[in-house]
Amino acid sequence: MNIIFGNFGNDTVALMQWSVTQQLTDLTMVSIDTGWAAPQWAERITQAKQWCMAHDVTWVRLTPKAQFVELMQTQKQFPSRKFQWCANFLKALPFLDWLDQTDIDPDAEATILLGRRREHGRSSNALPEMVEENEHFGDRRVWHPLFAHTQTQRDQLIVEAGFEVLPHRSLECDPCVNSDLNDVLRLDESVIERTTRLEQALGKQLLDTALYQGESTLAAALTHYTQQAYQAPEHDIFEMGCGMPFGCGI
Repeated sequence: MNIIFGNFGNDTVALMQWSVTQQLTDLTMVSIDTGWAAPQWAERITQAKQWCMAHDVTWVRLTPKAQFVELMQTQKQFPSRKFQWCANFLKALPFLDWLDQTDIDPDAEATILLGRRREHGRSSNALPEMVEENEHFGDRRVWHPLFAHTQTQRDQLIVEAGFEVLPHRSLECDPCVNSDLNDVLRLDESVIERTTRLEQALGKQLLDTALYQGESTLAAALTHYTQQAYQAPEHDIFEMGCGMPFGCGI
């Protein structure tokens, strides 16, 4: 059983296309509904589902026991860049629970495909193509088929799949605790509003303190910045995060 685990960002879509081009069999696409996606992300998910149906790829969309807002309320705090516990609750646990079902993969024989590449950042420079027993996925085999692909090669796969090459990360969580100013400046107004409401409810800030300019909420902080056209960051904002093993942002 070959399972693509991703969020329909550029690298996941490229991996989907590569997998059918290589005629991999018994393919399943698994993604997570975090409850914190950007409003426009629903269109990307719909397109991905239609693509899977057209290519005979099994579609699985999982929902964690507690989605983002409920999880933050239960924990009474936000994760931080140093302690990104959100990925474990929102992605790892629901995915592993699904895998361990008796009719899915109780014997841990499936191969997990991730769209990570060496070009993502310094911490990915030595990314192996295959990890035979990965602790993050119940000692299952993890495969990075695109580990050596360049961005140009990746983008060609995306075009072949019929998707838009996005100028930003996957928006399955928006904003993300890893978001930098460049990422924040392209946020939808409704996203800023919901983030501010949650910050006020918890009495805490979601993002890096340095972004707030002394203000208490994201909405207030953004008044200090000049809005500008979004450009993808030169660095990978997930490079040092514990969400990396689970494909956050891709």
